[in-house]
Amino acid sequence: MFQAVLKRKFPAPKIVVGVVIVSIGLLLLTARDHLTFDVGASYCLAGALLYAIHIIASNHFVREVDALQLGIYQLGFAAIYAALGTFVFEEATLPSTLVHWVAIFGLAFICSAYGFVMQSIAQKYTTPESVGFLFSLEPIFSAIFAFLILQLAQDAL
Repeated sequence: MFQAVLKRKFPAPKIVVGVVIVSIGLLLLTARDHLTFDVGASYCLAGALLYAIHIIASNHFVREVDALQLGIYQLGFAAIYAALGTFVFEEATLPSTLVHWVAIFGLAFICSAYGFVMQSIAQKYTTPESVGFLFSLEPIFSAIFAFLILQLAQDAL
């Protein structure tokens, strides 16, 4: 919706249908009885709003600068802000087992580093609407993969 306002052009019908479906899904995930919202739902909606702004801003900048560098800078600033937040809001402790270190490095390199950098590179070749729609499917893919992985784990035991 932000992109439509910025470009002053109504999005394609398939984008409108996608936005309606995603909005209904978000409503079903966050609304409680009688369509009321609690504080957590408000945080979820604020996060979605900020992420939409991030996608639009990234789309603008990947067309002007090197997408790989942009992804690396985004990752670096996210790491700095996360480290600052850790020391301000939490009591920082280091992991004590090898399993925890492997999990942290896996999440850091595969999920965060790869995700930030690849999003910037891929976004150069697509529209913000497509990126937003794909990211809105993340909970669905997470649920499917979690189900499959748990089934494989149960079968292995």
